Amino acid sequence: MCRFRLLSPEVRLLAALLLLAGWAPFTPASAADGDLDPSWGVGGISFGFGNNVPRASGVAPDQEIYFTGRTTLPDDSEFEWWRTGNSGGGQWYGCSSALPLLDNFDIREVLFDSADRLLYAGRMTVFGTETVERAFVARFETFSGGESCTLDTAFSGAGWEYFDDAPYCDTEDCRLIDIEESGDATTRYVALLESYTNTVLSNYYLVGLTVAGNLDPNFGTGGFAPVTAPNLNVLGGGGAELVIDPSNRPYVLHSFYDPNASFDLDTGLTRFQSDGDLDTTFEDAGTYFTATSDTEDSLVRTMAIGSDGRIGMGWFTLPGNDSTVRVFLNISATSVGSQLANRDLRAVAFDGLGRILTAADIVGSDGIELGRRNVVFSSATGQDSTFGVNGFRFVDIDGGGANGELPVDIETPGGQPMILVEANQPVSGSQAYLVRLENSLVFADGFEWGSTKFW
Repeated sequence: MCRFRLLSPEVRLLAALLLLAGWAPFTPASAADGDLDPSWGVGGISFGFGNNVPRASGVAPDQEIYFTGRTTLPDDSEFEWWRTGNSGGGQWYGCSSALPLLDNFDIREVLFDSADRLLYAGRMTVFGTETVERAFVARFETFSGGESCTLDTAFSGAGWEYFDDAPYCDTEDCRLIDIEESGDATTRYVALLESYTNTVLSNYYLVGLTVAGNLDPNFGTGGFAPVTAPNLNVLGGGGAELVIDPSNRPYVLHSFYDPNASFDLDTGLTRFQSDGDLDTTFEDAGTYFTATSDTEDSLVRTMAIGSDGRIGMGWFTLPGNDSTVRVFLNISATSVGSQLANRDLRAVAFDGLGRILTAADIVGSDGIELGRRNVVFSSATGQDSTFGVNGFRFVDIDGGGANGELPVDIETPGGQPMILVEANQPVSGSQAYLVRLENSLVFADGFEWGSTKFW
């Protein structure tokens, strides 16, 4: 069911007051990297979309941003996508799908595949029969020529599927937390499944799916491959991240309890072959150990891959309340990184020149910090002084009062960085916002309308 939502008169009145107070769009003589885009919403920030917890975003073929998550609160009996089609204003266009006997949808990842079809990965429960979470995946028909709100019945016979017959997804809570497209001969999609054990432990599995949405018997064992390696101990709960490189090899960024360092929580990047087998030729018997310290715990936050195979990673450390951003180049097995003091890094992406974009929550304070760093593998990831102010841009979404913001995802439609942000408003609760930044390259020659994966 397609529908649109218009902001309430009270919210539109607030926006008008902001405009009268001087927060008004203007047209600059030339665009500067990292400036808020004055043509988007109000001063570069969209109007909010209320009563939802945004989880992920994706770029459609027409370069529109779509986002999803838990978007029908307090009733989350449907799964939805939403987009703003009027330059960041108060009208949102969306699609809602309700499935018989399925409830409590929480969509964690969005994927537009090479055939312009939208895929969801997340979790749900079977209404009235059980309260166990089930890993869920769905696909919509092609988006060519405009958005689609029709489930693709060529996918798993109905357009959707959930997993409940694997031994680790029988009585355990399971969820799909990521999904990516592969160019393997039989595996079209690889999803990352988390089997929840308790608040600190989880098991993770790669799931190989054919283009028809079936488990690929050529992937792992019956379509599943455990995320494990010889030098790993048990893995930490709370999530992991997945990317697939140009050679169709999946990488999983995860936390693990290091038996060689008092079982503190460290971070590793494990690589698999396109058929789900562990790639033992990669680094230390299959795993690149990115953060190993017996004084701090590290929690996985985010990962992205560039078209040349460079991988950007981010993790948060305790008790220091700092984050690390690191870029790994598989071709030369080299990496460079930087620390973000008093920042909780939540999203990374690459632009058209291979620079890494970052979005972080400012620990213990209001607002978010957006940054860009040059990536020089023989040196470091230094701040790009041409972006914003000394490489950073501070954004505070007041929404009528002090509130907390959390960056969720970064996309680059048409070359302009756009950040999906969750803001906890003092009156209306959790809302989604889209923040759009300028990119001077867009106004230089327009070549940016290429692969969204490297922008």
